[in-house]
Amino acid sequence: MNRSSRGSNQYQHKPSSVPVLADLVAQLTRQRTELETARHTVETARAAFVVARAAAEQLSKNVSGGYAQIVQITSSSKCPTEILSWLATQPDPVVRSQAASSPACPLPLLLQLAQDPAEQVQLAAMRNPVYPPDQLSQFAGQSHTSRLQLASRRGCPPDTLRQLAQDPGSQVRRAAASNPGCPPDLLEQFVRGPDYLMHEAVASNPGCPPHLLTQLAGYNNLGIRRRTASNRNCPPDVLAQLAQHSSWEIRKAAASNPSSTPQTLTKLTRDSNPKIRVAVIKNRSCPLELLTTAIQDTSPTVRSAAVRHPNYPAAQLPQLAQHPDYIIREAVAGNRKCPTDTLVELLADQNRNVATAALNNPSLPRHILAMWQLTHSGPGR
Repeated sequence: MNRSSRGSNQYQHKPSSVPVLADLVAQLTRQRTELETARHTVETARAAFVVARAAAEQLSKNVSGGYAQIVQITSSSKCPTEILSWLATQPDPVVRSQAASSPACPLPLLLQLAQDPAEQVQLAAMRNPVYPPDQLSQFAGQSHTSRLQLASRRGCPPDTLRQLAQDPGSQVRRAAASNPGCPPDLLEQFVRGPDYLMHEAVASNPGCPPHLLTQLAGYNNLGIRRRTASNRNCPPDVLAQLAQHSSWEIRKAAASNPSSTPQTLTKLTRDSNPKIRVAVIKNRSCPLELLTTAIQDTSPTVRSAAVRHPNYPAAQLPQLAQHPDYIIREAVAGNRKCPTDTLVELLADQNRNVATAALNNPSLPRHILAMWQLTHSGPGR
């Protein structure tokens, strides 16, 4: 092999440096992006810290606006831990309470705030969904306010609810009976008792078993029956019976219950009380047929509720926008499914209520809203 051949082969088998260089550039780019993101995060946290400190100082001086700023900062799930830790050391218990109620509050800090000398800070920590359920029992032996809020808290352990069911305070016992986590056997015990207020609490419990609601529906007490008719666990046949009750409040509760059957709702649309018919139309389980026929109702409130219903056919809205009844047109203008062309037409409606409803519709495109504001503002307007 001659020298020229060796030289040619040498250049042919030499590894290319282009891929290596490309990888290096990509790596440096990623690192730069990460550094910029980290710097932005630090700057944002620093700015929020300054605002939080200023707000806390304003609050300590009873200056208006301080509390609102702290609430805005601590309500964010991305609130930096450093800010919450600093707020937790402030002398004002209102400020510490906001730190304890923040969804971003780390568990060690939350447990620390649960031991705060101020009860309102303890309660804020206890109400925080982050707080461990297995440690809630410590509040069962504290003040009446603590026990009441503990009995109302979702996630309260069943054993703790059993303890609170024996509380000397009737409000605490009723709160335990209304808690969705209350054991069924404990609810049955409450129903067998003589306290009708406890019966109302059980009837309003979202976790109440259907067989207990069936039993409560037979109690000769309007409050118990009304709460039973409002409970989504109430059996459909029981709701059908309650829908025929002489009390309009009980019939309205049945009309609003999504568990009522279409047959029950259809019968209630013939009720002489417009409040009952409105409740049927606003029911999210209301059949489409009832919505479309309700625009012929004698009550303007019923007609409006039908057209505003989220399930009302969007294809029929442009036609209803020409309806002679301004109540119908106003309802069309307020429906979020209303087509843009129809909303633009209703902006020019002779009835001010209709035009205002179209203007306030969240579905109205921003550029159209801006154009309307531009053409309807200026000197003399």
